Amino acid sequence: MAELEAICGGMADAGTGTFQVVLDVFVGWDKEYQVIERVIESSGRPATGTGCSRLTIQQIMRHQKK
Repeated sequence: MAELEAICGGMADAGTGTFQVVLDVFVGWDKEYQVIERVIESSGRPATGTGCSRLTIQQIMRHQKK
């Protein structure tokens, strides 16, 4: 978390930048959003997000059938 805080401080000082977040869609927003919210608040800058997964297409298909 210290590394993210340093990045946020630099973004706040510069007054520019957008924090890009790549989320694992199977971890869930409830676990990751708290960190994203802290980044936005401490940097005063926006964040954008992209969803990804470490699962193979076969694992995703099995999960969707459940």
